[in-house]
Order: sequence, then structure tokens, then C-alpha cells
Amino acid sequence: MISEIINTNKKCKIDWQLSNVCNFDCPYCPDNVKNGSVGWPSFEKCKDTVDILNDKGICEITLSGGELTIWKHFNELCDYIKLKKNHNTYLITNGYKNEKYLSNLNVDKIFFSWHPTSPISIEKWCDKINNVKNKHKRVYVVMYPKVWDKVLEDFTYLKNNLYDFDSLEPKFVDNRAKINIKYNQDQLKFIEENLVLNFSKPNKPTLYTVINNKRKEVTVNELITKNLNNFNNWTCEAGINNLVLRIDGSVYPTSGCNVGKQLGNWHNGFFQFRRTGLLCTQQTCWCGPDIMINKTYGKKQ
Repeated sequence: MISEIINTNKKCKIDWQLSNVCNFDCPYCPDNVKNGSVGWPSFEKCKDTVDILNDKGICEITLSGGELTIWKHFNELCDYIKLKKNHNTYLITNGYKNEKYLSNLNVDKIFFSWHPTSPISIEKWCDKINNVKNKHKRVYVVMYPKVWDKVLEDFTYLKNNLYDFDSLEPKFVDNRAKINIKYNQDQLKFIEENLVLNFSKPNKPTLYTVINNKRKEVTVNELITKNLNNFNNWTCEAGINNLVLRIDGSVYPTSGCNVGKQLGNWHNGFFQFRRTGLLCTQQTCWCGPDIMINKTYGKKQ
């Protein structure tokens, strides 16, 4: 039995969800992350938020939306994040922008998401990713089970034609959009077994399970496909060395669930970290960033 999840990456992690303005309308994405109802944030408030994070030291800041590359101030924000503390800055994007724009962005790593419902051809998209320079690149393929044959075709094409990337990874679709997402056993097996690393740029593993006091390297996909993502009544360290800055300004310790109290509002210029762990009340953890938070079975708050 697993008694502990350990992430050996000790840097403070900030999941900053800046806006729900998006140029795609994927059916598996919930409306509140793509309908533009919140609009773009105040650039001045974004700078104030960076100033607060600077007091925490060097952080890993993951910027997501919506689609942030269509915001007129996004370049400026990336530069400001790097100005004083040189935070490790990561971007999640659908890869809509051209390779020159993406190559010149002041970020360390780009997470490209290939959507099987994309209006862009996979051939043009793949060429663009290959031509983005001076960046660590991880490529996710959204494994939408309702168009599974196309998903497999797309995954195979990228596997055979990407040449400058850190990893190619299948990505689960959860049920937040309430469209009854279900995977069969063959699909789950494919997702588990098809993590494709480019070994010219190996990624050092950071996630481990502990069983009988022994560590075992593990991936998020493996925990999900083997139903090892039930952490109900575990103590989770969410909010101690990570925060989620949500689109509406609220700040929480978790991304995919509402476990834990709100810790402030970045739109209002105040938020704080937790000092102690919190008890998980959910039956299933589907969100990768939440799964990767240190957690212990049977430990009191």
C-alpha cells in the first residue's frame, strides 16, 4: 500500500491562471476557462502580484489561461517576472502564435497542448513547434476519447515528426465540462504506456511513491490509470509551498478541487501561504499539479 507521495522538486510552485479568454472552443474544456467572461487582468495588478511572489524567493511560475499569447501585455508580464528574481517561468499554450513570437518570449519552458479539435493542421503545428528556438518544450496530446482514432493518428504523427522537444505526453481529459468522459481499458493502457521522452534532453524524475519505506519512481498518468489517485483522508501539503492563483482572482491551495480555504485574492493584492497540511476530502484526484503535491496517508493535520 502506498503511504506517501514525494515530489523531490522543492521550489515554490505557482499556478497562475490569468484569464479565460481563449481563441479555441474545445468541447472538453469547461466554459469558465474559455468563454472570456472575466476578460484580461490589469497589468498593474499582475505586477503587484509578482512583487508579492518575489518575497518568497525563486519560484516556478506556470502561466495559463485561456490562451495568454493573444493578450497584448503578455510579453511585458513575462519580462517583469524575470526582472528581479529570475523566476523559472513556464507557459501553457495551444501553440497558436508563430514561432518567432514563441521563441522570443522570456520564459524557460513551454507546454504545448495539441487539441484534436484544433482548427490548425497538425502538420503546420508540428513544424511550428520544431522551429521554436531556445526553449525547453513539452508537448501534450489531449486524449479525447470521443475521437479516439484521430487522437491515435495525431499522437503517432507527432511521435514520428517532432525532433526538438523534451517530452511527448498523452494528457487525460477530465469531466469538468460535464460531457461524460469515459476511457476503456485499452485507452487507459495506451495513455499509461506512451510517455515518449526525447533522451537527448532527458527529464530528471521528481515524483515517487513510498511503499514499505521504499521509493518507486512514478508518473501522474500511472497513478491515474492504476486508480492510485484516491487520497481521501490523506494529509496534503497543498498551500504550503504552492499556490493556485485563479482566473477570478481567488487564491487557493489546489487547482482541480476546492479542498482548503481561500487564501486571499490576487486582484486585491493580498494572499498568503498555509503553514500546515490539510486533510483531503475528495475521492479522486485528477489534476496533475495536485497529484504532484507531497502528501501522506494516515497523518493528522
